[in-house]
Amino acid sequence: EAEVEDAVRRAGGDREALRRGAVVGTPEQCAEQVLEYVRAGVGDFILRARPPADVRQLELFAKRVAPIVRAEGQAILARA
Repeated sequence: EAEVEDAVRRAGGDREALRRGAVVGTPEQCAEQVLEYVRAGVGDFILRARPPADVRQLELFAKRVAPIVRAEGQAILARA
């Protein structure tokens, strides 16, 4: 959570404003935000990172967020 707050501060300091156009939070929070779209019927996503890209954030997304979304998203879409 402290890393999230630091990243939010570096990006301008308004977490809610950032959430309107980006996925923001811990890996678990980010997965839940993406899964909201899956529940609405979205099946594909494009990952975008503004330069200079934070490689650690991209790695966290790939290693911690994507697996949750993949597993839970498949179950959600199967029920739809």
